[in-house]
Amino acid sequence: PNPSYKEGPFALEVASVYAYKAALPLLVHMSSAGVERNARIETAEDRKNCSMPIVQLNPGGTLNWKYDGETAVRTSGVPYTVVRACGLVSEDLDKAFVLQACQGDNVSGKISRAEVGAVIAAAVGAPAAVGKTFELRRGDLATADYQQDLCSGALFKPLCTDSERSRFGLQPFPAPGPPKGMPDEGRTKEILADPRVKASQERGDGGRVRAEEEAPADASAAEGHPANLAVDEAPANKVTA
Repeated sequence: PNPSYKEGPFALEVASVYAYKAALPLLVHMSSAGVERNARIETAEDRKNCSMPIVQLNPGGTLNWKYDGETAVRTSGVPYTVVRACGLVSEDLDKAFVLQACQGDNVSGKISRAEVGAVIAAAVGAPAAVGKTFELRRGDLATADYQQDLCSGALFKPLCTDSERSRFGLQPFPAPGPPKGMPDEGRTKEILADPRVKASQERGDGGRVRAEEEAPADASAAEGHPANLAVDEAPANKVTA
């Protein structure tokens, strides 16, 4: 019993009320696919063996500058999301695609500026996007049976946070630094003269030439990656529901 109890109306003084609210990204940074694999290059031979002409060329060290920007965002202490757009195109703007988010920087593809903008806008309101870096590109065409709702946050949920990369078989982020193994003038001309590059440019693919050993369009970087843990229930090209 409470010795101080007195009969009468109940009263409780409350100083303040707090409710849990999941963090949202305060900074959504747009980067580009290829920056991580470029940052891993040590020699001219490494660069020559890379399948992406933009990485082979890395004009003006652009990819290194972009990676420096990513690193600054990831180490800022601010809740963030880093969106690495694949090749930006202005084709098929009247069609709806199922967008794919992949991790590990081992994929290529296309995406429109409007689609990138829609994902960035969705990330701003998605707690599931916090602390994640991923590549973004188009997948299959949307159908009547499969429509994508970016506002649901489902695009981001299967992705691992950057702090969990090692748990899911992804390599640690390489340290930023200056360009290495850059092509000389002769090698630059050789890259631009490659028939595959020219054909890709004519198609509007930005000169992208895919290597046979590169991960397919519906794969994330590692078997243990969250997007690949329930393949029977949700194929990797459908994790973007």
